[in-house]
Order: sequence, then C-alpha cells, then structure tokens
Amino acid sequence: MRVPGALVTVEIDQHSVAEIGRAQRRIEAAMLALEPSSTAGRALRDATHDLFRYMQSITHVITGRLRNSEYTYVNLVPNDAYGGIATNLSYSVYEEARGGAHAFMRRTETERGPEVVDRMRQTIEIGVKQAFERTP
Repeated sequence: MRVPGALVTVEIDQHSVAEIGRAQRRIEAAMLALEPSSTAGRALRDATHDLFRYMQSITHVITGRLRNSEYTYVNLVPNDAYGGIATNLSYSVYEEARGGAHAFMRRTETERGPEVVDRMRQTIEIGVKQAFERTP
C-alpha cells in the first residue's frame, strides 16, 4: 500500500499480513496462560498446597493444636495472584523462634521452597509454550 507524501513506503503482501495475525494470536494465547485464572494460577495453587503439606509434615506435635491451626490462602484476581500459609495460634511465633527443628516456617521456605519455586516456574513455562504452539 502506498501513501501519498509518505517519507517511507512499506509494501506488505497478504502472506505477511496473515503471518502477523498468526503471531498476534499466538502471543495473546501465551499471555492468557500467564493470567491468574489459567496456568499461572494453577501453578501457584499447587505450589502453595505443596508447601503447606511439607510444613504440616515437619511441625512438631504435642497436642496437635499448632498443626491443626495451619491453613493456606490463595488469591487469584486479574493481574494479581498470591498465596501463603499461616497459623492463627499466637504461640506459633515462639515455636518458630526456638529455631532448629522447631522453625517450621523457615524450614519450609529453605528446605522445600527452592524446589517448589523451580517446579512452579517450569509449569508456567510449559503452559505458555503449549498455549503458543497450539494456537493456529
């Protein structure tokens, strides 16, 4: 297409237009995989629950109240996603502060966290790649 008076003229054939459209569709599909309601959100939920199960497995038990008070939360809203593990017992901070085998939160972060984060990253990468590749 030529534009009168244009400083630069770019000619694009129909094949090029079709390829640009295809690239746009594939990029949009990959971006959707990053939405909290899609691959990224599932990866976050899985990671949070994996860390929760690990934390429960290493929490010291005398009466069981501390372990039973632990819970997860995952918030998935457009353009934002986060998850966590918490307890509602006031003495949990003292148990954590004892350190060593009693530091159930810190141990979860350091012993299991890197593996879970790596698996989450891989899941998201695979999801984005699959979304990109299956889009015509």
